[in-house]
Amino acid sequence: MAALFTTRSKGLTMALKDTVLKLNTDDTIDAALTIDKKPFTGFSARALSDNEIGFFPQHGDAFGAALGDGVTMAMKSPVEGFEFDIPPGVVPWLRACSRRWGWSFDAAAAQQ
Repeated sequence: MAALFTTRSKGLTMALKDTVLKLNTDDTIDAALTIDKKPFTGFSARALSDNEIGFFPQHGDAFGAALGDGVTMAMKSPVEGFEFDIPPGVVPWLRACSRRWGWSFDAAAAQQ
């Protein structure tokens, strides 16, 4: 399962959950993201729980722009590899909801 979400303190983030993962919470994960076959850099990944990986982009607005409106995303790491589609409408809807609550996709702006 993949989830995109925004929070007031962290901006736009993503989590991947797979029940077969066996991670140590807060371990840093060496991962690579590609969005429509283009590498996306400028993020960190860490274990959020024993079966969940969190992705924290340095610039949420850049991450949101790269996700656009319907893309194929792939994540590869020593722990796991995923490829999935983000349906059209998801990122624009998330952006609209975030604006409604006064939250930013960028964590630095979100904390102000």
